[in-house]
Amino acid sequence: MMKNCMDVDECERNPLLCQGGTCLNTEGSYECECPPGHALSVDGSACEDVNECQLSDNLCKNGQCINMMGTYQCSCDTGYQATPDRQGCVDEDECAAEDHNCNPNADCVNTPGSYRCACKEGFNGDGFSCSDMDECADNVNLCENGQCLNAPGGYRCECEMGFTPTEDSKACQDIDECNFQNICVFGTCQNLPGMFRCVCDDGYELDRSGGNCTGLCLRHVGVTDGRNKANSSPDIDECQELPDIDECERQPCGNGTCKNTVGSYNCLCFPGFELTHNNDCMGTSHCCSPAQRSTAG
Repeated sequence: MMKNCMDVDECERNPLLCQGGTCLNTEGSYECECPPGHALSVDGSACEDVNECQLSDNLCKNGQCINMMGTYQCSCDTGYQATPDRQGCVDEDECAAEDHNCNPNADCVNTPGSYRCACKEGFNGDGFSCSDMDECADNVNLCENGQCLNAPGGYRCECEMGFTPTEDSKACQDIDECNFQNICVFGTCQNLPGMFRCVCDDGYELDRSGGNCTGLCLRHVGVTDGRNKANSSPDIDECQELPDIDECERQPCGNGTCKNTVGSYNCLCFPGFELTHNNDCMGTSHCCSPAQRSTAG
């Protein structure tokens, strides 16, 4: 009589097999299926946790590796933060997060695991403490043809009469007065640094303002023959008074109000400005009453 052999399900017979994993019955035997982060024990009867931290030194760079059941996590060093899966460390940008102690007048520069502070242009210090730099005191050559005025983090130039600040107000540049209207009438204008000169046409001389030419006071008389009859053109009176020129149209007073007078003008300076020897209104550190000066014309 023949006998049949039947497979024994070891997994069902012994529930203690494959502890920490899953027991899979096979023909004549069984297998253990371990979850991630586990490995089969030496005797093959159970699934044991794998200590990933001991397997590799490259885990958790810039931090400490901490083994956990079936996995691991990183405890990051100061200046670094864990990745979303907590299995890595990345630099923490303190500057972007505004988590720094830089001075308001300094720039924050992120570095790996930290940051540094650098004072902005025009300030001195270590970045955590910044003080204004007085460029005017440090460099007496600034603002040629003007006055250097210190400002927080920089400076600006207040220019003398005949000069105007550049676009960045860091220097003074000459004003070409010859481009103005009603300059050197009956003559040729020659621009000079901070001023101009009129070269009058023949028969003309500078007027009292020095900014235009007026006719010489000579009277042309017609020539007559022996019979006292005129044989030339009628008499021309060059002495006839020319109309007054309004110098205020070219705004010569700068930080003041211009008042036109016959053959000249007066400058009335705004509060906080005073009249200079160049007949311009310049800023002053003390309060003053409006100054008035008449320009010879």
